[in-house]
Amino acid sequence: AQRLEILRRAANLHLEQGEMEDALPLIRQIIELAPDDLVSSVLLIDAHMSMGELDEAEVALERAIESTGGRRSPELSALLHRKARIAGARGDHQAQVDLLQQAFSTDKGNGQAAAELADLAEALEDWDLAVKVLRTITVLEDCPISRVEAFLRQAKIAFRRGDRQRAVLW
Repeated sequence: AQRLEILRRAANLHLEQGEMEDALPLIRQIIELAPDDLVSSVLLIDAHMSMGELDEAEVALERAIESTGGRRSPELSALLHRKARIAGARGDHQAQVDLLQQAFSTDKGNGQAAAELADLAEALEDWDLAVKVLRTITVLEDCPISRVEAFLRQAKIAFRRGDRQRAVLW
């Protein structure tokens, strides 16, 4: 337990300094000592992603998702969110949308996933999905998109669709 704590502190120090290559072996040791440690698994995934090692990140993600047992939880939502980012980095936008929807439906309080889903839906001109997510964002407490911005973006979508009355309402 003491060794595990020291490894965690050392890995976090390297991560804070942006030294991903130095943090990776420490994170791997942590996972060997505590394979069910989801926080360390997420650190490993993030380190691989930041270094552009998408295949390694995806393998670690699959293991972490399996360890959750598929139970709906904020942890599973965070893992699905990361998986969506990998799909986006590979240019598979449909998979990215699907994974962001899964992440958001798994944890309706995941404002980061909601914001990314709204942005992506608008970029892909999937107006129905964008409006649906933006409507949900208006009631979230913690989200990068403010309530006011969500209303404004709904107005812009309504205007693009030719619904001037609804645009003025928003």
